[in-house]
Amino acid sequence: MEKLLLKYLNSILVLSLCSCSLFTSREAEVAKRKSEIFYTHGTQALMDKEYTKALSHLLNAEKLDSENADIQINLAMAYFYKDEKETALKHLNKALEIEPENPDARSNVASIYFSMGQLEKSKKLYKEVLKDLTYERNYRVYYNLGLISLKENDREGATENFMLAIKSEPAYCPAHYQLGIINKEQYKYQEALENFNMATEGICSNRPGPFYEQALTLMELKQFRKARSKMNYLIQKFNKSEFAKYAKDKLKTISILEKRAERMDRIEENSKAEKIITPNF
Repeated sequence: MEKLLLKYLNSILVLSLCSCSLFTSREAEVAKRKSEIFYTHGTQALMDKEYTKALSHLLNAEKLDSENADIQINLAMAYFYKDEKETALKHLNKALEIEPENPDARSNVASIYFSMGQLEKSKKLYKEVLKDLTYERNYRVYYNLGLISLKENDREGATENFMLAIKSEPAYCPAHYQLGIINKEQYKYQEALENFNMATEGICSNRPGPFYEQALTLMELKQFRKARSKMNYLIQKFNKSEFAKYAKDKLKTISILEKRAERMDRIEENSKAEKIITPNF
């Protein structure tokens, strides 16, 4: 009887251990799925600029999967946009502990240092990221190095980095925009116009700045009709922005410049006519 009881207890023990192990495995799988759901919602909230909601979802994801580098990176971004930069750095460093070679984490650390005015630290980290030739977002790294160069009043270095960004990703409109600003400052209006034309496409098509600079450059090239058209388009599309107000003021300036240009054309035509009429003795 004792042997039967012992055998029965041994059977229960083994069965209990197996069931417990199976439960733990299932529990882990459920936790992972839940963390993925929270991560997805949090990431979408980040993209929608709903940073409080993003933080809530991503914190829930972290509770279920704290060793996930992607969760740590996006959690850092949520804290960054809540102006909690030190906390953001803590989570990015956690991501680098999990994945020491993660280029997104390293690049984001560099970006936070840039926002804090620590340019040398930022530059060093960005250059480390560039060593990873497989990193698909190197064009953004070149762009950010260009912004650092601008902060350092190094227009030549900025131009080089913005051009490298475009070489890496030809359609990257923010780099075209910055190049346009530099070319416009150097009175290279035709080149600037080409840059601003590219800067009004892609993700920049919903930003009024490139359209405004495009119109200003057309004014410098004395293409007033096109400039007027661009200003009117800007007013219509971005009617609630500050640029719409600037554009309305510039339309008055365009009218004045157009009349002045017409007057100068008439004077020139009259001058040519007088030269033809006047006998040459």
